[in-house]
Amino acid sequence: MGATCANFRAVWIEDPYDLVDGAEIDAMRSPLIVRLVLALLTLLAVGTPGRAENFYQGKQLVVLVNFPPGGPTDFEARLLARTLARTIVGSPAVVVQNMGGSNGAVAANWLANAAASDGLILGYFSGIASMRALADPILSENVAKLAFAAAVPGVGVTYARTDIGGGIGKPLDVVGKRDLWLGGLRPDSDRDLRLRMQFDLLGVKHGYQPGFSSIADARQAFLRGDIQVLLESLTAYRTSIEGAIVASGKAMPLWIDPLDDGETFIRSMDADNLPAPTFTDVLLQAKGALPKSELFEAWRMVNQMGTLFQRILLLAPATPPAAVTALRKAIGRFADDAAFKEDALKSIKQVPTYLIDARTASLFTRVATPEPAQQAFLRKYIEQVAPDYGKEKAGPPAEAMTKPAQ
Repeated sequence: MGATCANFRAVWIEDPYDLVDGAEIDAMRSPLIVRLVLALLTLLAVGTPGRAENFYQGKQLVVLVNFPPGGPTDFEARLLARTLARTIVGSPAVVVQNMGGSNGAVAANWLANAAASDGLILGYFSGIASMRALADPILSENVAKLAFAAAVPGVGVTYARTDIGGGIGKPLDVVGKRDLWLGGLRPDSDRDLRLRMQFDLLGVKHGYQPGFSSIADARQAFLRGDIQVLLESLTAYRTSIEGAIVASGKAMPLWIDPLDDGETFIRSMDADNLPAPTFTDVLLQAKGALPKSELFEAWRMVNQMGTLFQRILLLAPATPPAAVTALRKAIGRFADDAAFKEDALKSIKQVPTYLIDARTASLFTRVATPEPAQQAFLRKYIEQVAPDYGKEKAGPPAEAMTKPAQ
């Protein structure tokens, strides 16, 4: 093993129309009244001007990012903000503010506890689904009351050095290899959990080295040979790994995360031209069938948190429904916006998908609030490599943000 990383130790692992019904309308003798009632119902059904469609007229919308400037969450949020400025009816000013800290919890706690419920602050967050699922005490209970607006899915790529144990040429070649070390940032991050669970489900013995200060540091350890396997977002893989490390022959993609809508595993269209199978395809090849185990169900939930809900768009508790509706309609216009697609390809190398349907919102609630037994399993799984996990937790952070003048 190479240089140790602070705070964590390396671990070897073995194993509307119902308001007035027909009877009431029939009871109204005046044709004029009937026409007025029907006109009212029509307005309720399609939305009155000045409600959802014009909610943001003359206002300013802040896109709040829960990580510092310069990272992938920030780049994606700025792409969103630039496009919203064109697609929201009313043409509000759209600005971005960053509020980093506590692995993204500072911004989420502030939005849940201190932000006004006026729909003028839209959180663009990463990592909050997994923190909620683990009942991390650093996260305020009120975060569960935040209004869900949309999800932005994204998959990761697990890649490995090609010189593992004398050499590998295909994914299942990792089975039976020795001195295989996985690298990561934190044992409780969905990225690290997914990676560990993948290898445990395949039955591949491995070591695990967390504690790298950034994914860039982890890549350097990978290049030195201190670790042999990493999991990164598809965007990061495309920009930093594929054209350099993989092209040189030093590394190869093992598999990509599947997307999972709660019923079906599917391959992300963003990865159509990447020469790697999905993890579930590899697991099927190795085992003949997908497992029926507590570990597999836990991986499935963690995979949903990290892929289908890689980024989530949230608003303050009790935000007016008209604000949520206006934002979803604006985001729905992205698909026909050529400038958005061009901007996305230039700035983040791919065109993101935004999920704004009720089914996704319902699935998010379920994934971020797992059954107690599943939650306990996840915590024990983390404690396998971080025995002190959960024993020393600070209270909710007190940092605040000054909202820009309207």
